[in-house]
Amino acid sequence: DGRLLVSGGADGDVRIWDLESGDSRALEGHGAWVSRVAIHADGRWVASADDDGGVRIWDLEGGDARALLGHVGGVESLAFSPDGMSLATAGQDGTVRLWDVRMGEGRALEGHGVGVKAVAFAPDGRLVSGGLDGTLRIWQDPLPRSVAGLKNWLEEATNAVVGADNQVLFPTGD
Repeated sequence: DGRLLVSGGADGDVRIWDLESGDSRALEGHGAWVSRVAIHADGRWVASADDDGGVRIWDLEGGDARALLGHVGGVESLAFSPDGMSLATAGQDGTVRLWDVRMGEGRALEGHGVGVKAVAFAPDGRLVSGGLDGTLRIWQDPLPRSVAGLKNWLEEATNAVVGADNQVLFPTGD
């Protein structure tokens, strides 16, 4: 609703800013630089990732924090699903991980083979990832399907945006 801003920093804290009052509060628990943050559209959940592979989900209403264990190495991207029930993370370890926000359980989606740089959800709930292997993948059921023609087009797929029509994918590279 535009009231909150979330930031992460070298001190290992996640900071929640109230844009109306200017006040902030720290969420502590990471042991390394917090390099990625995401806030769910309803403002209840915040996800954060650090450079050592640590991922946390914070319940801003209930005050609970859950550590999500699984990545080896840094996390490059994270995104909430449109329904808010899942969190996707992209790891330097070559995996995409899909987490249940409430239970904290996750599963690895393998297919890139090398570092994954980006994850994004389409409005219809499909998950898209881009990796250092130059592929953009769509994950369904949870089988990966490479998008035709993009393997040789990009050296690295470092970002992904899904159009509101669920059909258009815009990969970008460095």
